[in-house]
Amino acid sequence: DLGSNSFQLLQARCSANGEVEALFRGVEFVALATLLTPEGDIKPRGFEIGIAAVQELLAGAPSSAHRQPLTAVATSAVREASNGVEFLAAVEAATGVAARIITGEQEARLSYLGAAADFPSQAARTAVVDLGGGSTQIAVGVGRQVEDFVSIRLGVLALVERLAASPNTANMALEQLAVYVRRTLEPSIASLGTAPETLFFASGLARVIHDLVHSYENLAPDAPIQGHTLRTLIPVFLEATPTELAERGVPEKRLQSVGATAIVLDVIADLLGFDTFYVSAYGLREGAAIASKELGTQRWPSR
Repeated sequence: DLGSNSFQLLQARCSANGEVEALFRGVEFVALATLLTPEGDIKPRGFEIGIAAVQELLAGAPSSAHRQPLTAVATSAVREASNGVEFLAAVEAATGVAARIITGEQEARLSYLGAAADFPSQAARTAVVDLGGGSTQIAVGVGRQVEDFVSIRLGVLALVERLAASPNTANMALEQLAVYVRRTLEPSIASLGTAPETLFFASGLARVIHDLVHSYENLAPDAPIQGHTLRTLIPVFLEATPTELAERGVPEKRLQSVGATAIVLDVIADLLGFDTFYVSAYGLREGAAIASKELGTQRWPSR
């Protein structure tokens, strides 16, 4: 998964009924969405970092993965870059991995499909939000069937930069960024059809916030997040030092994005009318594994 914030590799076993068992996970943080020229090209440095990240992921995968078919997808940063196709050609030439660019619609559907493994057994209209480094996808459906979706060009990496430029006051930064996020998201969310009954977030960024909230509140691992609790903690996140956040388990490469991510989760939940929501352990990569035949597979690169 060649994403805007990180490149990730998942080795998984998929059952015929859509269940996914993760066997290995690898991640390399690249922040590709920040490595664009003003004209929208991926910079040469982005090519270097991206290729190196794919090489590291391949090298770190267990030998058992080498015998399995490989599916590779690229999302928002590559999709929006004017030289995204050239970037993927360079990745393939250097690593042997041939990735395909997926649309916002496909990204939303795959995230929903992956997160569906966490849904309750009873059918309920569910919204799945995939909050990424470069874009946000919201899919709504019942069971494993997507009925509606929106893809929004709002990613956490740009919000981190905006947050860094805000006054050095947590409450002021919270208010300004929340207003901006709400104005950006509201028209797209309003275009969705019948209101969902359940809300899931499905991304690595959301899982960081899930774990952080649970750390502060001593919640059970599978407990949902209450909107009012998150809202109370956002100023705490914004004022916490990197050391404090790291001590609570936030990965080093996620430290700067905690505040912006929490604000987006809060605003989206509010716009969708939820004060209680869940964070799925699964998402885009699991969905891509389930839909690998549809997306196309290749042999493990020999180089």
